[in-house]
Amino acid sequence: KSYLKNFKVPGLLIFGEHEMFFNPHKVAERSVKVMPGLEAEVVDNAGHGAIYDQPDQVNEMVVEFLSRGDG
Repeated sequence: KSYLKNFKVPGLLIFGEHEMFFNPHKVAERSVKVMPGLEAEVVDNAGHGAIYDQPDQVNEMVVEFLSRGDG
């Protein structure tokens, strides 16, 4: 039984498009299907450390998510 379906708190997952350990698009798609309160973003031109590779883009995503006030 998956307890992830009970995850109702809004959340944001951020992946770099050049993630080497898994396919970020597939993981993002599956995550939002399994956890209804979750959003997932894949950052262009970024690897595993998206925050370091594209800090402006990642910061914008985080600020926008937090500014909505549903988290």
